[in-house]
Amino acid sequence: MLNITAVILLLAAPMPFWRERGPRELRPSDLVGIWDVKWGAIPCTMVFEGDGYYRCWWCGNTVYTGSWKLWQGKRLWIVESNRPDIPGSWHSYAIHLRREADGRFAGPVMEGARGVEFRMLKRLPRRPDAR
Repeated sequence: MLNITAVILLLAAPMPFWRERGPRELRPSDLVGIWDVKWGAIPCTMVFEGDGYYRCWWCGNTVYTGSWKLWQGKRLWIVESNRPDIPGSWHSYAIHLRREADGRFAGPVMEGARGVEFRMLKRLPRRPDAR
């Protein structure tokens, strides 16, 4: 009788509620590739390499180079210059990224250009026969 009572009590015990997990933290591999970016209202193209190398084509004709890293799965750090041979020409930016439902990453620039909204959409690879 004791065993039947124990089984009934065990089955009647409340089950823990299912907890939805929040969005997965960003990984550096999520950012590797070519991106169409809006820096505020200004469009540009950014490339994030797997080894931390970075390039940006600003307004189509100014090229910035530098490095990038992802800190704590949410803050993108960029260090760049369009005149890397001049020591005082380097600038640093920190962007608090969030993953959006449409596949974009977006967030405010927290350091370097505070208040600017940053949005990026990964450019799809082209087929070799596409024109």
